[in-house]
Amino acid sequence: MFNPIEASKRAAAIEYAIRDVVVPAIELEKQGHEIIRLNIGDPLAYEGLQTPSHMIEAYKSALDSQDNGYGPSYGISPLRRAIASAEKKKGWKCSEDDVYVTHGVTEALQIIFAAFLEPGDTVLAPGPHYPPYMAYPQMYGAKTIEYKLNSQDGWKIDINDIRSKMDESVRLLVLINPNNPTGNVPTKQEIDDFIS
Repeated sequence: MFNPIEASKRAAAIEYAIRDVVVPAIELEKQGHEIIRLNIGDPLAYEGLQTPSHMIEAYKSALDSQDNGYGPSYGISPLRRAIASAEKKKGWKCSEDDVYVTHGVTEALQIIFAAFLEPGDTVLAPGPHYPPYMAYPQMYGAKTIEYKLNSQDGWKIDINDIRSKMDESVRLLVLINPNNPTGNVPTKQEIDDFIS
């Protein structure tokens, strides 16, 4: 017999909105209530959104060539070059050295927050938001303050709200493009305003 290991106080204090809703929803579903799931961010979980055939073929080709060992932690060179090329076509200065490939935005956020945040720092993130914008800064002793997205204007970024919330404690400003959960895609001008 063993005693279960308790989660750290730090982990227990972290709030994660999706899980706060999902657990009670599962219990209600077990009781026979119909639950409409609007919480999962996996597009392939829904019928009609299939993996593109060119991605399947590339995956098969990599497996057939036995190219299945560990790659560089920052991503393989052909992929980084392709991403840089796509960004250049959008008008951004970008080289292969500017690209760091992750397994998704959640991993990217965790790496960035771990690398830059100290206790007492502030992160400005869009509201409504993707739950890790709140949860990960908490892990590092930082806090998240939401900046407004205008629901009456396609969820555009409210630059004036950001400016009003900027102070010495702000260490990071989050912009995910397209925004999760609203789907807004900022224009190049909006992004320029955002970073200026």
